[in-house]
Amino acid sequence: MARKLRVEYPGALYHVTARGNDRQRIFRSDADRGHLLGLLAEGQERYEVRLFAYVLMETHYHLVVRTEHANLHSFMHYLNTAYTVWSNKRNGRSGHLFEGPYKAIVMEEEGYLLSVSGYVHMNPVRVRGWREKPMEERLARVMDYPWSSVRSYVKDVAAVEGMPRIECDRVWGGLGASTAKEGRRQYRKYLRGWLVKEQEERNKPEGKRDEAAFNPLGEVRMGCVLGGDRFRDFVQDLLGPDRVLSEEIVGAKQWRRDISFDRLLEAVADVLRAAPDELRRRRRNHVRRDAAMYLCREAGERTLKEIGRMFAVKTAAAGHAVARVKRRRDEDRRFAAALEEQRRALISKLET
Repeated sequence: MARKLRVEYPGALYHVTARGNDRQRIFRSDADRGHLLGLLAEGQERYEVRLFAYVLMETHYHLVVRTEHANLHSFMHYLNTAYTVWSNKRNGRSGHLFEGPYKAIVMEEEGYLLSVSGYVHMNPVRVRGWREKPMEERLARVMDYPWSSVRSYVKDVAAVEGMPRIECDRVWGGLGASTAKEGRRQYRKYLRGWLVKEQEERNKPEGKRDEAAFNPLGEVRMGCVLGGDRFRDFVQDLLGPDRVLSEEIVGAKQWRRDISFDRLLEAVADVLRAAPDELRRRRRNHVRRDAAMYLCREAGERTLKEIGRMFAVKTAAAGHAVARVKRRRDEDRRFAAALEEQRRALISKLET
C-alpha cells in the first residue's frame, strides 16, 4: 500500500469542515458552542493557527485557517477530540461524535480567501427554511448570527478574552479596503451584493441558474485543492508521484480518481438500480440522473467538468444537478439517509 500523504506545509491556508456522525447534532446548547469556541481559541495559541472565519451550525462547523507550521492534523485532532470528550460527558453519551475525519481543502489565498469567507458566513441562510425568505431578512440573519465570525467583519466589536481571534485585514484587503472602518463598510456591501446576485439567479428558470457561481468550493480539484493551475501544480509536487491523499485531510482516496469513467458510471447505475444509458439520457426532472452526478462528485471525486463530459452536459448544468441534490439532502432527512447509504455502497463497489 502506498504511503499516505497529508497536504500540510508551513503557511498553508485551508477551508475545514467537520460534521456530526450520521448528520446528528454536534451542538445541543449555546454552552456547547461556547465551549468549542474556547477550545478553538486555545488551539490557536497552542498550534499557532491563524483564524480568518468560522461558523457553527447545528450539525457541522466550518473554519478558514492558516497554519504557521505543517500541523493542521494535530490542531484538528486536538479540537475535535477535546470537544467530543467534553460533549459526551456533558450530554451523557459515548462513542463518535463526528462523522469520520474532518475534510480540509487547501486553497490559494488570491482569488479565494474572500469568496470562501463569504461562503462560510452565508451558511445560516443556506439551511432549510431560510433559502426562500426575503433578501433583507436573509441579510439580517447573516449579519446578526451569533455563532459566526461575521460580526468581527461588519461591526466594531472588542476582542473577548478566551474567544478566538479573527484576522480580518486580509479579507478586507481583498475588497480594496485599507482601514478597518472601510473594511467593515465594504464587507457589509459585499454580503448584500452576494445575496442580491443569488436572488437574481433564483428568479431565473431552473435550467438557466448559475448556482455554482455562489459556491467557490465547486472549483475544488483533486478532491482537496482550490486554486489556479500553478497552485495545483505546487500541491501536486508536495504530494509526490504516488499522489495518494490522506483521508484525514481530504476525505478521499486517489484510487477513486484512477477508475475509468465507464466503470464509475456502471457502478453508479448499479447502486441506483438503473441502466447506464438511462442515466445518460437527457430529460427534465430526471431525479436519478441528478443523483448519479452527485454520486460521481461525492464518491467518485470527479470535477464538475468531468461529470459534464460523462453525461454530455455543460459544466454549469452538472453543477446545477449536484446543487439540486444537495438542497434536497439538506431539507429531507429521509432522503439524506438514503443518499448516504448509496454513497457508501458506491465506495464499497469501487474498492473491490
